[in-house]
Amino acid sequence: MTFFTILWAVFVSVFTADAEYLSHPPMRPLPAPSKRPLAAGPGFFADSRNGSDENPGTKAKPWKTIKASLEKLKPSHTLYLRGGVYYEDVDCHLKGAPDAPITIRSYPGELVAIDGGLREFLEDPAKCWEPFPDGAEGEFRSTGKYPGATRAAAIFADSFVPLQSYKFAIDLRENNIFWNLDTKSGSEAGIYCGPGVWYDSGSERIHIRLKHYELPALEKTDRYLGETDPRRLPLFVCLNDGIPLRIENAKLVRFQDLSVRGGSLNVYIKESADIELNNVTVNSVFPACNISDSPRLRIINSAFRGMSAPWSFRGHHKYRSMDIYLMSTGGNPLKNNDWEFAYSEFTDSHDGPHLGATRGLRFHHNLVENFNDDGLFLTARHAEAGDTYIYQNRLARCLTTLAFGYGRSSFRRHGKGVYLYRNVFDFMQPVHYGIPGPEVTRVPGEARLCGDHGGPTWEPMTFYHNTFLAAAPGWRGYALGLGYHMQRTTRRVFNNIFVVDKMPTQAAPEPGVDYVGDANLFWSLSAGPTFEGDFFAALRGEPIFKAVQTRYPPGLEANGIFADPLFIQSGNDWKTPMDLRLKKGSPAIDAGVFIPVYSPDPVAGQDQGKPDIGALPYGIEMFQYGQQSGRVFE
Repeated sequence: MTFFTILWAVFVSVFTADAEYLSHPPMRPLPAPSKRPLAAGPGFFADSRNGSDENPGTKAKPWKTIKASLEKLKPSHTLYLRGGVYYEDVDCHLKGAPDAPITIRSYPGELVAIDGGLREFLEDPAKCWEPFPDGAEGEFRSTGKYPGATRAAAIFADSFVPLQSYKFAIDLRENNIFWNLDTKSGSEAGIYCGPGVWYDSGSERIHIRLKHYELPALEKTDRYLGETDPRRLPLFVCLNDGIPLRIENAKLVRFQDLSVRGGSLNVYIKESADIELNNVTVNSVFPACNISDSPRLRIINSAFRGMSAPWSFRGHHKYRSMDIYLMSTGGNPLKNNDWEFAYSEFTDSHDGPHLGATRGLRFHHNLVENFNDDGLFLTARHAEAGDTYIYQNRLARCLTTLAFGYGRSSFRRHGKGVYLYRNVFDFMQPVHYGIPGPEVTRVPGEARLCGDHGGPTWEPMTFYHNTFLAAAPGWRGYALGLGYHMQRTTRRVFNNIFVVDKMPTQAAPEPGVDYVGDANLFWSLSAGPTFEGDFFAALRGEPIFKAVQTRYPPGLEANGIFADPLFIQSGNDWKTPMDLRLKKGSPAIDAGVFIPVYSPDPVAGQDQGKPDIGALPYGIEMFQYGQQSGRVFE
């Protein structure tokens, strides 16, 4: 297969809706060209295929590399990257001006990727692999050596589905797919985790095996049934080195309409200010992004995709590969201040974004989905961190959607608090937690709202006007467990809808904890229609009711409701599309209570009369979220 044949195949798979994939159908929309028009002001050009760094950087005579191009840019300049792959580790130290930022972006209508990986596996896979007779059936190894590495990772180039990055050779060569190991982290026994790669430090070669993965509990669309010969599949292959996009000591720089991949850490932002990522897609099997000490960061209309394939489970990552954050934040939260993450997607990995080391983060209109461990990690780690505003997002299919820190004493201090409002939390779809046995016919894992690592204090949290859907009530299931952990912290829970398939439980918070909840609507899809009695009896009795009255005179759930919220479309089958707008006559309409203005409510002005309960007031449309739903050309 020639280089141009492979590129054409990848092009077809990316831009053709009905493309046939040799590997597996994509999990998410693939990177696509942007229609963003040319900007005003001075423009320069780079072309990885036809340029030269000796050129003047004009459209007719472009530069070749991004690295050389950046050395020539000044405030107000725009660098247009012509379509293609730039195999570089880009270091950006540029400094724009307040009214004249520097922009690095793709040329209109052309797809651009910055790739820190091994280009030969994309351009000529037929020459990169050879059968490995001493291995398992279907095992290949690289024809070339790669000294100095410790780990290899890969992504299918036609579908952008990640492969397993194997920690142990015994797992790559195993046929057993069921979790029957005597030890979680040792290599005495093996478990095949699906198509993957493994780096042999002895021979300095990369090994690959693409054996089919057909766990009975998986939906057929989530099994691997694709090509088993890697010589027929272009791959994005990377080792544990290289950072394709490093932004350090930079200021007032914008990155637009780019794809980044192929590094041990794909995007690194440190000690920079006023940086914007707009329509940037990051595909990573190693960590996707690390940010520290960088004020006024803006991430909009972007996507961060992680290490989980459709057949991946928590045990595959945590014990047989690596358990990584999709995005981590560090450094001084007083420098990580005034951030905005909007209209973006954070998906498909072991752990989601670590947002604790920030101050004044606005996280809105995003999709957070498919994390087999922690979703949003919110422990502040610093008393000055927090003031985090999470609103109008969709959060779904996370083992622990809101996660908190470790049992060490340094994590027992909380920050300034987290405000969550107008979000949809959907816990109906199973989570790939424990690996099911051969007799199990469906994935049994259930998502939950909150959890911790070793019993620390959860951050002070205020929940209002959210809609929650869950298959089960969870541990201590009043309000899906929001009354715990309450060590030296506070919780305010108003005007939310909690719909649970099973019957919600009423384990009231302890009287001494600083918890207040009222005007929340509860419903059970399976048991609600036949339930008789007082659903709130445990919450309105002594001594909890009077204890709450000392902080909130009406008392705990004084205006709470147990009733069907009458969504336009809902049910207990996660495969059925849901419409969570309220029907006329819903008991949630005008049933909320007026509450203090904890933070700006983006739709309060559209809610006539008393507040409606839930994320969506009666008569308004569902908010838009995720990449391509925002204003692309800001």
